[in-house]
Amino acid sequence: MSKSRRQSGNEREPFEQLQEKLAFLEELVQQLNDAVSKQQQELIELKSANALLHERYRQISAQQANAEAILDEKPPHY
Repeated sequence: MSKSRRQSGNEREPFEQLQEKLAFLEELVQQLNDAVSKQQQELIELKSANALLHERYRQISAQQANAEAILDEKPPHY
């Protein structure tokens, strides 16, 4: 085999390895992007649920404060 022929074969092997690595990395980036997208959606849902719970807590606290105020009132005959 001639020297030039061996060189082209040797040069081709690293190029193919780079192509394989690139394909692997592209797939990995897509998987990571999918995971981040899913986590972003979950984060949006959790923030919404947290806001609802916070509002409900405020309502319950206000109701409790009103109930305590009513219990602390003296009856009209005092």
